[in-house]
Amino acid sequence: MQDYSLVLNKALGFLARREHAGFELKQKLQRSCDDLELIDEVIDECVRKDFLSDLRYANHFVEVKAKAGWGPNYIRFNLEKWQIANTIIEQSLGSITFSCWVQNGFEWIIKRHDKIDSWSSSQVQKLLKKGFSMEIITEIKKIWLESA
Repeated sequence: MQDYSLVLNKALGFLARREHAGFELKQKLQRSCDDLELIDEVIDECVRKDFLSDLRYANHFVEVKAKAGWGPNYIRFNLEKWQIANTIIEQSLGSITFSCWVQNGFEWIIKRHDKIDSWSSSQVQKLLKKGFSMEIITEIKKIWLESA
């Protein structure tokens, strides 16, 4: 049996470094404690005191990944992996407008080319791998062709 304060201090140490999803924090705590009820109590306490928030984690994750050139499908997949609720995922992704997704994707693809030349299927594949939808890619292509 682990001591509540030890597990709480471990959780607070993780949370002091960066935001975490609740599921992610639970996994980290399970590495050093096998008492799942105790871990759940600690996580509940962290949520009650607003030290842990899936919404805050999701908002931060979306902001950072979008600025890094990742698309909404990639971001959604990763948030689902951390068991973030769909309502929170949609709310967080909704904080970025369609035109911002297009601009982020265009800026990402333009960094990978010395000059704007003809559009190719390889650009589409790269953007799909980055998590952009065909709807967004179509708009990126329009900007690309207008800039050529």
